[in-house]
Amino acid sequence: MKKTFFYFLLTSIFIMVISCDDPIFYTVSIQNPPLDPLIKGSPTKFVMFGDNMYVASGYNIWYFNGTIWDSISFSSRVLDIAATGSYLYAAFADSENNKLWISSDGINGTEKPVDINIQAIFAAGNYLYISARSTDSSTYSHSYSVHYLQGENDPVSISVIDADDAQRVTINNLAVSGTTVYFCSHGSGSSSTDMKGKGIFSSAAGSSTATLITGSSSISFTGIITLNSGEVVAIARDDGQLYRVTATEVTILDNVKLGRPSNNMGTLALWTDENNAGNNLLLAGTQDITNTTSTSHTHGYMELILGSAGEIAAAGEFDWPGIRNNSTMENRESFITSLGKHGVNHLFQYVYPASSSNSGMKVLFASTQQNGVWSYRDRGSNNENNWQWNAEQQP
Repeated sequence: MKKTFFYFLLTSIFIMVISCDDPIFYTVSIQNPPLDPLIKGSPTKFVMFGDNMYVASGYNIWYFNGTIWDSISFSSRVLDIAATGSYLYAAFADSENNKLWISSDGINGTEKPVDINIQAIFAAGNYLYISARSTDSSTYSHSYSVHYLQGENDPVSISVIDADDAQRVTINNLAVSGTTVYFCSHGSGSSSTDMKGKGIFSSAAGSSTATLITGSSSISFTGIITLNSGEVVAIARDDGQLYRVTATEVTILDNVKLGRPSNNMGTLALWTDENNAGNNLLLAGTQDITNTTSTSHTHGYMELILGSAGEIAAAGEFDWPGIRNNSTMENRESFITSLGKHGVNHLFQYVYPASSSNSGMKVLFASTQQNGVWSYRDRGSNNENNWQWNAEQQP
C-alpha cells in the first residue's frame, strides 16, 4: 500500500513539473488575476469626440481624456453612441428609443424626440445615420427603415433602391470613402432561409436615396471599414470571408477570410504599430460557434496582416494574436488565458493626445459581450514590463 502511494506521489509531482514547463502554465503563473472592470456589462462601440474616447454601458456614457475615466449618467439605458465632427449623439433602449441625446461639448446635452424607433446609430462626416424598426401591434411583425440627420435637425428617411425587400434593410455597420457612404445589412427575417434586405448599399453623404451594390444581395454582411489605403472592405456573417467594396460592385477577396469555424461579431478595426507605421493589421472580433462558454479559449479577435500602406495583401488568412511577428501582442499564451476567453463586440486603438504625458502612445481597447471594457496595457510592477489583456480600470 505504501509503495503504491509513493509511486502515485512521484507520478503526480512529475506531471506537475512537466506541466509547469508548458508556456500556458507559465503565462498563467506570471499574469495578474482577472480584474474587476470599471465599465461593466456589454458596452457599445468606441467613438472619438475631440480628444476624448467615449463608450457607453448601462445607464452611463464613459469618456477617457488620456488621464482618467469619467462618466455621464442617464435615467434611460444607453443603446448606442456616435460622433460627428460637431456633435456627440446617444440613443436609448426599450421604450425610450424614440429620442436622441445631442451634445456639442461631449458632456452637456439636450434630448430630442424623434418619430422613429432607433435600433442603432452611426456617424459619417457631418451626418448621423440611423437604423430604425417599427412594429405592427396587431401582427407583431417588424419593418425596418434607414434615416440620416445633420446637426440637431429632424431625421430624413432614406429610400433604398434595388433591395429585394426595402422594409428589411438595416444598418449593421458603416464606412465612408470620400463623399460616398457605404452601409452593410445582414437583413432580417424569421429564419436563415427567410432573410431579406441583405447586401451593401451606397449613398452620397446627405442623400435621401441609397442603392444596392452589384454582387452583394445574396450575402449577409456584418462589418465594413475603410482601410488607411482608402480601400473599403466588408466581412460576411457566416464564414468571415472578406469582400472588396466599390461604388459599382462587391467582389470576393480570394483566400482572405477568418478560415475557421468562428462566428465573426461584425467588428472590424485597424491597428498600427506605434513604433513602426508600416506595420498594419486588420482586426476582427470573434466568438467560437462551437463553444460559446466563457471557459473557451477561442474567442477574442483575429488579425490580418496588411501592406505597408494599410492595403489588403494579395492573399492571407486571419490568425490569432501572438502567432506572427507583426501582431498586437507578443505572447499567444497570454491572449489565450485572458481576452481569448471572451467574445468581443468592438475593438478600437486609442492614441493618447498631444496634451497627454503619454502623447502618441497607443492602447488597444475591447468591448466584450458580458465582461465590460478590456485593454491591452503594461500591468507590470517594480519596473518590470508585463503587457497583457485585462479589464480596464482607472489608469
